[in-house]
Amino acid sequence: MTEHLLTFSGVSFSYDSSWDFLIDNFTGSFGKGWTGIVGPNGAGKTTLLLLACGILSPVKGIISHPQDCYYCHQRTDDPPDGLTDFLSSYESDASVLKSILGIDDGYADKWRVLSHGERKRSQLGVALWKAPEMFALDEPTNHIDSDTKSMIRDALSRYSGIGLLVSHDRELLDELCANTVYLEPPDLYMKPGGYTKAYAQIEQERKAAEKKQVHAKKEIVKLKKELHKRRMKAEAAEKAKSKKGLTANDSDAREKIDRGRVTGKDGKISRQSKSIDSRLSRTQEKSAAIRVKKNHTTGIVFDGVKLKRDMIYKTTGGSIELSMGRLLIYPALEISPASRIAVIGPNGSGKSTLINKIVNELSLAADDYVYVPQEYSMIEASSLIDQVRKLGHDCLGNLMTIVSRLNSRPERLIESPTPSPGEARKLLLALGLLKNPSLIIMDEPTNHLDIVSIQCIEQALSSCDAALLLVSHDKRFLKTLTHSTWRFITNQETLNSTVIV
Repeated sequence: MTEHLLTFSGVSFSYDSSWDFLIDNFTGSFGKGWTGIVGPNGAGKTTLLLLACGILSPVKGIISHPQDCYYCHQRTDDPPDGLTDFLSSYESDASVLKSILGIDDGYADKWRVLSHGERKRSQLGVALWKAPEMFALDEPTNHIDSDTKSMIRDALSRYSGIGLLVSHDRELLDELCANTVYLEPPDLYMKPGGYTKAYAQIEQERKAAEKKQVHAKKEIVKLKKELHKRRMKAEAAEKAKSKKGLTANDSDAREKIDRGRVTGKDGKISRQSKSIDSRLSRTQEKSAAIRVKKNHTTGIVFDGVKLKRDMIYKTTGGSIELSMGRLLIYPALEISPASRIAVIGPNGSGKSTLINKIVNELSLAADDYVYVPQEYSMIEASSLIDQVRKLGHDCLGNLMTIVSRLNSRPERLIESPTPSPGEARKLLLALGLLKNPSLIIMDEPTNHLDIVSIQCIEQALSSCDAALLLVSHDKRFLKTLTHSTWRFITNQETLNSTVIV
């Protein structure tokens, strides 16, 4: 690989639908190794990757990047370019990657029936096989089970070019990244270290800036009071030295005024006022120059409704045919009003298939449950935005409050032609919560979401009365919210059946 830095020089960018810059006057350089890109959903993380690769052009400034750039997006709707060549290659690099990532040579023909985790592994395999000078990677661990995460981490650690990594996976960011960029539109903060170290430094700087700003404001109030006092003295002195109203025979008063003018006491008061006025101006300028990173209010609370009937859903044991001749075998399953169920298992084992079966067979009214699927296509996301824009004023206001408290900026979301996958999930969840549902079903709820948003959803779901059915690879998330588990286990001898226990 040739030595070539990625450099941003005074770069600003905004979408045509927005009046404000998403990125404003950013200057920075990226060398070899991984740099983490973090920030709230909709803050411009994917936009930064697209700018770095030359897929988008800045409104202002210059971006210099290597010629050989590869962008691996977070959606898995379509197979990546070069997948067939990669799968048919028996070169050492291709074989090693296929082995590490568990990729089958027949994935190209079976793309439409692959799980999203299998598609994601294929995306990464193709990208790493091409070994580009610059690799822009968007949310690589979405849809990935815990066993595969460690494989991906090992594979990515071997990459030696310029790597930009958008992720909410704190462990991955800490283990891979030598630097981190935090986005808070329109500002970007570039700090050394992985997520934990970089964010701690940003928070330390924010607190220091807040302290300086508080001190400056106190100083401004103090100086204004002193200036007012001096001006009152000056006015009193001006009034005292005036001979207006004195009679011609009042010689003692006239002489006293003349002595005050000779001593220069009035001039001293005037000079002191000017000095304080100058100090006040300087302090106000310093206060205005202090940049304090915004801390938006986050966290949502909703009650949910616990149904009075004994059972929400019940099915006897049976089986479902999966792709490639595999079979999902399930026992009798129940969801009660008090259920909080974790659904776990490896990629491709049939978890989403079972969830779709349950959703299709629910006897609940549409307003009584919320279903947030694992993926939402770009067409569906655009349609969702159109649906939101047509809401009544009050309903839209309540929806945007929930979205804001899930760590996204509603005004930017409404302006966007297509919401990011994370923003789409927030919109779906917010629309569902407005219904105050009795059952919440979420397939991989932490995928695409920023770290603060995950914590907000954890807090909200932990205290609600609705029943929960959650499919996730996030052990911490499930441990916080669920009481029972449906575990999918693949038959290791034949690999053609999955059993729920």
